[in-house]
Amino acid sequence: MRGNRDLALISASAVACALLAIVVPWEGLRLVAALPLAFVLPGYAIVAAAFGPRRLDLTQSIMLSLGCSLAVLCLGALVLNYVPGGIQTASWAILLAIVAAAASGVAALHRPEEGEAEEAPPVPRRHHLRRVDILCGVVVVVLAAGAVGLANTPLPAGGASGYTTLWILPAGSADRAVRLGVSSSEQGVKNYILTLRVGGGPKRTLSRFALSPGDEHVFTVPTPISPDESTLVSGMLFRESNPVTAIRKVRTWLPPVGH
Repeated sequence: MRGNRDLALISASAVACALLAIVVPWEGLRLVAALPLAFVLPGYAIVAAAFGPRRLDLTQSIMLSLGCSLAVLCLGALVLNYVPGGIQTASWAILLAIVAAAASGVAALHRPEEGEAEEAPPVPRRHHLRRVDILCGVVVVVLAAGAVGLANTPLPAGGASGYTTLWILPAGSADRAVRLGVSSSEQGVKNYILTLRVGGGPKRTLSRFALSPGDEHVFTVPTPISPDESTLVSGMLFRESNPVTAIRKVRTWLPPVGH
């Protein structure tokens, strides 16, 4: 219907922007798609549904659309916080697209059918965008964009202490070996020394390495074992800054050959 072309465009644009924000792997293109989906399309559809056949001037339409879009973002965060999956890119995009499409449908119902006599709206007064109006709009957009950016920026946790894990398992291979793994959940890059002792033998340095937060190193080490009795294999992890005191110790028993 000709009178609802803007609503059809809003719904189609919302779905297209949501798909781009979810599917496209390029961050820049996803951001371009997310901006109108977050700050324009839902608000325009809600304003159209609220005012029905009444027409607003440009200034009112822009301000109300932006304000309603921001309200949807605020309320949407509360809703998504309690649904499975929580607040994620996909859930945000789907929610905003649904709001825009649903509000567009409601707005279409409130508009007169094609061929029906539409009540002539009163002649609106001429409004001009003043500098203060433009400045307020820019400030709102900048603050909203900054809030979204800040919400997606990981900040350092002052006073938080990280940790490092060390594990050991039999490799299960025919050459009789063990696997040792070191993973870091520290706040920054840390340097380590990993040592290994087999049975009653001497302690030997297996590796010196550095790990960034979230990294893991896994070592597979062949170990000589006794043919008659189980062999104890021990691993110890040290900070490079303190090679005397072990921060983690692990051990496992390897069965004798033939078992």
